[in-house]
Amino acid sequence: MKKNDLISIIVPVYNVSKYLEKCVYSIVNQTYSNIEIILVDDGSSDDSGKKCDSLSKIDNRIKVFHKENGGLSDARNYGIDKSMGKYVCFVDSDDFVTIDMCEILYNDILKYKTDVSCCTYIDYYDDKTVIKNDDVERYKVSKEEAIRYVMIGDKIPISAVAKLYKKSIFDEIKFEKNRAYEDALIMIELFDKCRNISINTSKVYYYVHRKNSITTSKYNKKRDCDVIFAYEKNKSIIEKKYPDMIEIANMRLCWAYFHVLDNMIRSNYKNNKEIVKYLRDNYTFIMKSKYFTKSRKISMFFLKKSVYLYKLIVKFFSKKYVE
Repeated sequence: MKKNDLISIIVPVYNVSKYLEKCVYSIVNQTYSNIEIILVDDGSSDDSGKKCDSLSKIDNRIKVFHKENGGLSDARNYGIDKSMGKYVCFVDSDDFVTIDMCEILYNDILKYKTDVSCCTYIDYYDDKTVIKNDDVERYKVSKEEAIRYVMIGDKIPISAVAKLYKKSIFDEIKFEKNRAYEDALIMIELFDKCRNISINTSKVYYYVHRKNSITTSKYNKKRDCDVIFAYEKNKSIIEKKYPDMIEIANMRLCWAYFHVLDNMIRSNYKNNKEIVKYLRDNYTFIMKSKYFTKSRKISMFFLKKSVYLYKLIVKFFSKKYVE
């Protein structure tokens, strides 16, 4: 293995003119310099496409591609196809990264001889957000352990960002187009193709929360039901290949139903009978599971009795979810 492999950093771009420069400059200034930066303008209707072209002039490692709008998954797949690196990573164009992200991720792949290396991200709401990397852990896990971590929401985030992948993993796997929660849809399948995965708890990625983004907007039937679709798919993979983790897979699927129901309630969307029925049918499992918090079990107790009571509990506990 070479010690200076090319890394392709894929940045899907869609109507993020306000954030794009900060994102790109954080990548250009990486301490690991053997990179190519692939900006995929996914049919932006603002001036993001023009900004991509302007930014390409500041560094010859930046490559810009313009395409018709196809969504985040399509843009990532397009970027993978255009990439020349042995390794790829993804940065969303409204986020930004620490200057040593690539170096940290790449060094872990070399040290542990893994197919994927993972770091963590920090939720970024304003300029006062501070990263602290005290007590950083670094180690290698099997693909089974990595899948367990992802499914229970520990150590490895479900998101595709803050990770470095051997590009060959994507030879047979692509991000699924026209689906929300594309990261949840692909991550278990990706890890299943690996031998080992390295974990580094360094916070290298600033996950920017902005108003009216996909992850902060209210209930949307297609988008929110895609989270259920994602964890149904993950459960199917786990049932076939990792039966020891079936309890975790069931927990995550119930979590997806809770997620959708909570969004429905916050948006005053009342056509929730199917969602409520599924959770009530799984009442005993939820109440006995060690993976659900006390607050979630309390809310489930009231949901068994009344959706109205559940609504009051959701408001009381605010944004406490099983993550």
